[in-house]
Amino acid sequence: MERYLDAQILAVESLGATSTLQELAEAFARPMVRALGAGGQDLAVMRTVARVGIDPPQGWGRLAGKFDQARQDDALRVPTANLPGVDEQELIFRTPSRWSAS
Repeated sequence: MERYLDAQILAVESLGATSTLQELAEAFARPMVRALGAGGQDLAVMRTVARVGIDPPQGWGRLAGKFDQARQDDALRVPTANLPGVDEQELIFRTPSRWSAS
């Protein structure tokens, strides 16, 4: 999972200041979609992630920093530029609070 989060972070970081919301969505989804399309072990990882997304098991909190980085930091640049006036908290890609380390 960490490999996919790193790929998401790199894809989003590569977006320019004038990127569109569609480009952000594509960059964010691309690593997961590629994994689904690849099949085999990559598909198995994505299926596991989908299953535990609702109720993450103990220990997944160690990935909280990566989830936060993938869904905030650079990912906020694009929607902030495209949706002026929308509160930053509304723009953050959300994951269940149970995924966080806190």
